[in-house]
Amino acid sequence: MQCELCGAEAQLEATRVAGSVLRACSACAGSGHRATERETLGPQVWVANALEKRARRQRARDEELPERVLVADCGSRVRSARQQRGWDQAQLAQRAAEKKSVIAAVETGAREPDDKLLRKLERLLSLKLTESAAAPVVASNRRASALTMGDLLKQALDKE
Repeated sequence: MQCELCGAEAQLEATRVAGSVLRACSACAGSGHRATERETLGPQVWVANALEKRARRQRARDEELPERVLVADCGSRVRSARQQRGWDQAQLAQRAAEKKSVIAAVETGAREPDDKLLRKLERLLSLKLTESAAAPVVASNRRASALTMGDLLKQALDKE
């Protein structure tokens, strides 16, 4: 291949000269600085590669995580764990790097925490706020359907 500076046939390396990345021979490479991998690839290719890497990481993360759902009493669990530590909502919000109004909304059930906040709360308060999404299996000789209040009462009485 030919050097883009002198035209000599030689082994070329990516070199940054006056802001441009050129393929230069070893003699001309001293005219600039060795180009980084990012400069060699170009901005569009670099961004495309970075986005593909991110997508692969996200797919791997999605595949390894079992299906989890938020517990029904998430707000009350957060409130009681916070109170056990003697923190008010402002202190928890500061430790979680969130607004106090967000913590208040989570505790009242007006807002479900996103995944990031959920992980922060679980870490700070040392509690689990998710459970397996597998539905409980109810033995019945009827066709599978939603449980009625009568079914729940019967199950409760049978346990006693």
